[in-house]
Amino acid sequence: MNNFGFCIDCGKVIEIKTRSHCNHCYFMYRETFQQIKLYLKKHPNANAIDIANHTNVKVEQVMQFIRDGVFQVRP
Repeated sequence: MNNFGFCIDCGKVIEIKTRSHCNHCYFMYRETFQQIKLYLKKHPNANAIDIANHTNVKVEQVMQFIRDGVFQVRP
């Protein structure tokens, strides 16, 4: 059975278990998540551009978190 795949961020060959990221990219993903989460606790009405400008996270990354359902947009 083929238990290997590629990290979805860097393309490194990884053993597929429960994550689709290598250890390094998963750590970076979690760090980015924590930065955004902390900013949103202080600024719950911030938009993606505000988040990006104040956390040094790219707008594309913020939008990917939203698309993945990690963060939700309020109407």
